[in-house]
Amino acid sequence: ALYGHPEAGITSLLKYLQTGQLADPSKRMDRTDRTYFRRSVGLKLTGDVEAAILVRKLVDRPGHSQGMLHAMEFCRERPHHAIIMLDSSAPFGGKSSATISGYLNSFWSHARLNRRFNKHRIERVWIWLNKADAIQKSKLNSLVNKVEREVRVVTHGLISPGKLQIRSCSLVDDTKWNSIREKLIAEVISDMIDPS
Repeated sequence: ALYGHPEAGITSLLKYLQTGQLADPSKRMDRTDRTYFRRSVGLKLTGDVEAAILVRKLVDRPGHSQGMLHAMEFCRERPHHAIIMLDSSAPFGGKSSATISGYLNSFWSHARLNRRFNKHRIERVWIWLNKADAIQKSKLNSLVNKVEREVRVVTHGLISPGKLQIRSCSLVDDTKWNSIREKLIAEVISDMIDPS
């Protein structure tokens, strides 16, 4: 299951998984205005260990600046694996709920209060800071550290820290980020096969 900010790359990731085509930053993508159920896709892991996995249902949903809306869907869907896509170029903190901190706080505080939330069903939640190519490396490292601290606080007692993974990525064709993205996707596939 995929959740996250508006324009954080949810649709771009799904299209990449289905077609292998990356987002073109010079072209503005249409915004996803409703939830779409996409065809299943086979993902293949190559390298030292070869494996394949069939993802039966891909859900493309509109991004929301308020995590509360996605938290309700997350609790209703009760996925084993989830990716929360955040826009790393968005502000981290502030009074707006559209910030990274605001989204994370809203998402996890509402998940905590929802009686449908089942922490035993969740095997892994990935938090991807997309558009990492658009910010300086020092700012990106600082952002990752802030997000790690924030996630530890808002998920304390809710999800085991070992079930949370925070990574930076980019879904545009960029020499530096291409191998990082492929390793990250391989890590997710491997994790779906064997979450230990």
